[in-house]
Amino acid sequence: MGSYSNDGPEPDRVELLVRFVCGSIFGLSLGVLVALNMALSSLLEFFGLLGLFAAGCGVLALRFGDRFWWGLRHLRHLLWFWP
Repeated sequence: MGSYSNDGPEPDRVELLVRFVCGSIFGLSLGVLVALNMALSSLLEFFGLLGLFAAGCGVLALRFGDRFWWGLRHLRHLLWFWP
């Protein structure tokens, strides 16, 4: 399990779009989990939090690609023991 390097060719537009969309979908689902656990008081807060998670995960997946997804393997430990 050495370090992961991204020595491949530069991604084209389609791959970048797929990265962003998949990251955004993941961010939406993660945002729903967080928002439901926070018991937000208004829909504006709920959808604002979803937007932040979707945009954040989308941009991170776009920028880092497979390294973003590989780094999420630690997240499962946090979600299983969510208070």
